[in-house]
Order: sequence, then structure tokens, then C-alpha cells
Amino acid sequence: MRRIEAEQAVIGALLQDNTALYSLPDLKPEHFFLDDHRIIFSEIVKMIREGKSADPITVSESFDKRGVDCGGFQYLGELSANTASVRSAPTYAAIVMDDALRRTLADITSQLAEVTSSDKTTPATDILEKIQASVMGLSAGKTSKEPALARNAMVNHIDVMSARTEGDTKAIPIGFGQIDYMLNGGINRGNMIVIGARPSMGKTAFSLNIASHIAKTKKTLFLSQEMGTDQLLDRLSASLGKVDLSAILQGTLSPEQWQGFTSACAEIESLNLFIDEQGGLTINDVRMKARRVKQQYGLDLLVVDYLQLMSGPGKNRNEQIEEISRGLKNLAKELDIAVIVLSQLNREVDKRPGRRPVLSDLRDSGSIEQDADIIIFIHRDEVSNPDSTQKGFADVLISKNRQGRIGDITMKYRGEYTLFESTNERPPREERQYKKKGLAEHL
Repeated sequence: MRRIEAEQAVIGALLQDNTALYSLPDLKPEHFFLDDHRIIFSEIVKMIREGKSADPITVSESFDKRGVDCGGFQYLGELSANTASVRSAPTYAAIVMDDALRRTLADITSQLAEVTSSDKTTPATDILEKIQASVMGLSAGKTSKEPALARNAMVNHIDVMSARTEGDTKAIPIGFGQIDYMLNGGINRGNMIVIGARPSMGKTAFSLNIASHIAKTKKTLFLSQEMGTDQLLDRLSASLGKVDLSAILQGTLSPEQWQGFTSACAEIESLNLFIDEQGGLTINDVRMKARRVKQQYGLDLLVVDYLQLMSGPGKNRNEQIEEISRGLKNLAKELDIAVIVLSQLNREVDKRPGRRPVLSDLRDSGSIEQDADIIIFIHRDEVSNPDSTQKGFADVLISKNRQGRIGDITMKYRGEYTLFESTNERPPREERQYKKKGLAEHL
């Protein structure tokens, strides 16, 4: 894990041709094993970024002025002269970075062995989480994408446009036609979609409806922190079979309901749906679960129910939610999947006439609004207004959409089935009586 020759070759290549630095975007001083090589590499990078020529003479002069001894001109000259090919600099750099990663992994393994044998007070689960965080944080082997000239990228993009004209898009339809239309075909991989609502509005039912539809053709992982697997399966059976949930829970199904339940069971058996029930998830837990499913089976959609039940590092809840939100967005891009995360809304919405959610109602952190590509709110007037004329209806509010329209959609909500349905029907208009104030009350 100390292939010094590769370190020497990288530095030698840079001394021969400063432009070779731009082919090594991920290489950092800490990747080098020898301290002298770290110092030399740092100085070369500094000089190049300042627009200066970095060769054995100029680098050694810079060191002499500051009294730094890294072998002097003789050593720098040997590095430059002994490097056979500047073109191989990326190959040498890859070796240096691989060695650095191996050293880091060896250090983590050593620390794990020491901690597990000496620390008898810290729970093993806490130790495991710290080790997982260390491993997940490794970026030494991460490869950056190179900038692409727009005219070159457009050549490939024309193929994408051709596929779109033929109806072949990369979007994943969620199963509700009006919402898919607003979202230009559905949700996209790499995106984080937030579904927000106050309690009892139906956000779990809505997300489960979406997950069951997508799981017909795509691999879907549903992480539940509040409901157990049995509870989710009861809801799936009710919505897919259109069977009264109370009859399922009480075991009092009529012959017709048994038929619907049997049909739902057959459909659930065919779904590519993975359910995981664990409370108090950390972002590292979510990463591990998603990566494991992705590696073993493939993964297209991850659903997290719900954000505020997760825990994370930070001095306060706002910082914790920021870390979790950013982590979920990064995970969507890393695994090339769509991530749907459910979120509670704060109580301010209950103080507002009509109680319709807005973006500022997202609870605990403004970073949720910032990180999300799409934000959808669910509002059912009948939940907070017993005399509502809109019973059985739900307002689905698309309040943020980076790549499409925003607006409101009216849907039917069949509470007995925990089922949302598209509809062209419109609820009766509610006529509210407002008391006139001041002089107006005498008019």
C-alpha cells in the first residue's frame, strides 16, 4: 500500500507538463504517503493555480525561499527526468488514490478491533453506526464527471429527444394521470420528491398508492418508521382489492370482500415491492438499506415514511434535518433512483383560514424546500372541518416542480380503502360567511 514509484511518477509528470493537473481532478495532497510528496504536490498545484510555471527549478526556488527541504532541485529534477510518460499521469494517480483508500480502510479496521475489545460501555450498535459513517464518508476513490462541451453533449441529447417524440421518456409514472401530466410524465431518477401534510391527511396512503403502482414494473423499497409490515399489507389489500379496511382488520369479510381480498393478495405477490419496518432511522441506515437492495435486486424508487422520525447529527433539530435532507438528495443521485420522502407540516397551517399548506409550512428546516425537486402537499378539508361540503375529496397541491408545472389537482379519497383516485368530478363550492368589520358592517 506504499507504491512510492506511482507518487514519484505523478509529481514527475506534473513537473514535465503542468496541464496534466487537469486530468487529475480527484487527486489531493492527503492521498500521498510520503510527507515530502504531499508538500511538493501542494506547491505544484498552488503555483499552477496562480498562473506560474511549476518545473524543477521554479519549485525548488520557491522551497529555498521558505526554507523548506523536500530533496531540493536534484530530487525534483530526478522525478521529472525519470517519468517516462505524461499521458500515464491519470493511471499513476489512480494507483496513489487506491493506496490511500486501502490505508484508510486498514486504519478503520484497526480502530474497530481496538474499540470492540476495549470499550465495553458503548452499545455495539453505536459503534457500528460510527464505523458505517466512516466508511460512507470515504471519498478517496470517488470519480468526478468531466465537464462536457455543450455541442458534444447535444449529439447524445438528440437521441433523448427522439425517444421523447416516440413517447419513450425516462420519467416513472406514479399512476395518477393528472399529476403525471403536471410532472411531464412522472418522477425522475436522481430527484427527491417531498410529500407533505398535516397528520391524518393521508400522506402514507398516498405514498403507498404510488409505491404499489410503480412496483408493478419497477423495484421499489418502502421504509416505514411508524407502521409495521402487517399494517402496510392491510392497507395495500384494502386499496388494491377495494375492500373496507375495517372488515380486513376485524376479519368480517363478506364473500364479495373475500374475492377482492384474494385478488389483492395475488397482485401484491406480483409486485416488486420491498418493505422495511424500523424506527428512528439515520441517514446511514437508509443508505445501507437502499444500497443493499440496489446491489442485490436493483432499485428504482425509495420511499421514506417519514422525515421527522429520522435521527441525525447536529446541534439542533434544524441542523439534523438539513443533514438528513441533503443526504437523501445525494442518495437519489448516487444510486440513480427517485426518492419520495414524507414530511410533517408545522402547526402554523392550522392557524390559516382554509388551512391550505404553503412551502413555509414544511417542518423543522428550510433545507427541505431547497433540496427537493418536487414538493406535493395533501389537504383534505373534511379532516379539520366536520361540516365540510368537500367530504370524500382531496386537494393535491404541486407547490414546487423544477422541471414542470405547479398547480392544484382535485382527487377523490376513499377513506374506507385508504385509496386516492383521479377524478373529473368537482366538489360543491363552499360558501363561507365572513363578518364585515368596521364601517363595512353597516353597509
